[in-house]
Amino acid sequence: ERVKAMFGSVARALPVHASLARVAAAVLGSDGRVAFDFAAAGSAEQAASLLNSTSYTASLASATGAILDIVREQLYTAAAGSRAGAGRTVFLTVDGASQEGTATVVAAADALKATGARIVVIGVDVSDEATLQELRQVASNGGADLYTLVGVEALAAAGAAALQQELLAQYVCAGLSSSTVVSTPVASPTLSVATPVASSTLSVVVPTPSASASPTALPTPVPFCADFVATDTIFVLDGSGSMGLAN
Repeated sequence: ERVKAMFGSVARALPVHASLARVAAAVLGSDGRVAFDFAAAGSAEQAASLLNSTSYTASLASATGAILDIVREQLYTAAAGSRAGAGRTVFLTVDGASQEGTATVVAAADALKATGARIVVIGVDVSDEATLQELRQVASNGGADLYTLVGVEALAAAGAAALQQELLAQYVCAGLSSSTVVSTPVASPTLSVATPVASSTLSVVVPTPSASASPTALPTPVPFCADFVATDTIFVLDGSGSMGLAN
């Protein structure tokens, strides 16, 4: 529930429209599944609602490689509403190593990255080095796009708000807007939250829309971004039993 709420807030900041931002989702589990494709949500509020209504599977295991293959083969396709030339960002939430083995997971991640997708990994309560190394290889930019939350309680309140702002500033806005400014960038892309942190530690300056902003018929990018270009964003929720329904 906490991950869905955080991702829903990110989705609400996107100008979801057929010519701007499109959103899809998948669920990580023993084999994984598509929750909804890019054609399902015609507005940011619809996207957030679909994320919130995605069912929790309580799967006994996690097949990270399988879900990355599903994202590439079933969601980043014209049939699923994905657009040629649109930017691609995948937010992947996991709370442990995959059941498939690192080689399988990394191969699936590399195949997805080869399509132009950027994989941002959010590791929840992951501390052992072997799992962290696997997740670094899955994440884009040589592992720099890995975030770790220490303790599932870090998903609550201020901890989730801080990460939400970081995702918007560093990935969603930066990938879609030429005028987004981050006034206080973090020293490292890895956000390790031992206890909930104040959201003021991540400060975003909201640009003033120019006269050449998107037509009024299109959604207004608020509150973080402006001057959007087309992007297809996928949220992958961890449906494993170890994640827990509350998280």
